[in-house]
Amino acid sequence: LSLSAHTKIQALACVFLFYARLFFFAHICFVRILIQMKHEGRLLGIDFGTKRIGVAISDEKGGMAFPVSVIKNDNRAISAVAEIARKNNVKCIVFGESKDFLMKDNPLMEDIKEFEAALYQETSIDMAYEPEFLTSHQAQHIQGKNDMIDASAATIILQSYLDRMRNNS
Repeated sequence: LSLSAHTKIQALACVFLFYARLFFFAHICFVRILIQMKHEGRLLGIDFGTKRIGVAISDEKGGMAFPVSVIKNDNRAISAVAEIARKNNVKCIVFGESKDFLMKDNPLMEDIKEFEAALYQETSIDMAYEPEFLTSHQAQHIQGKNDMIDASAATIILQSYLDRMRNNS
């Protein structure tokens, strides 16, 4: 090969690499947009207790969780949570998954699953679980004991779920 032919081949290789990198970068951007679209929308977090239910909600982009309210766990609880979900166009409801030290379901999980089934029947919104462990104690440690402890615990559960989803994508 003459020097000019060799130079032409190098130039073509550079052009090829440029377009290959450009395509790769465009592909990565496209995938990130799809992932972001999949996760955009509000999510609702639930810290279920036998007496009270803590509720938290995410921002529109699903990046940060905020406490909303504490609802008395009575026969109106399902409709109250469903109403919050509807008003905020929630796309997924995340329940704290209550486990013991051996990572087995606590007795409370049976009540949580019943509540989840009834809430799904009322709303048809996707449901998910996030492992939680002593979130009420964590919330109390952060803010002290007050009436919004359960909502703060729901916020910890929901933020954990949001962070895990972001790290998995």
